[in-house]
Amino acid sequence: MLGQVETEPIGSFVYQKRRSSGPELVRVDVYLIEVATQLDSWPEQDERQRAWFTLLDAAHAVSDHGLRDLLQAFAVKTPTLPPSSRKLE
Repeated sequence: MLGQVETEPIGSFVYQKRRSSGPELVRVDVYLIEVATQLDSWPEQDERQRAWFTLLDAAHAVSDHGLRDLLQAFAVKTPTLPPSSRKLE
């Protein structure tokens, strides 16, 4: 994807990342991006599947509770945005 990324995160969450050396707590800052172009290929395309969701649908699709809470809270704060503006990948 190519686009304009906001300079301030909408929030953050912490999750436990699996590493060969063992689990590690990682903090993730989440930023909005206004997508201008969707690329046909990208570096992680063999590791990740691209899908578009509304914020609430994304919140229901993720397994991490911290990310789910962040997406739900942001969806509540932005109910006036048109649905196409409330989608994340």
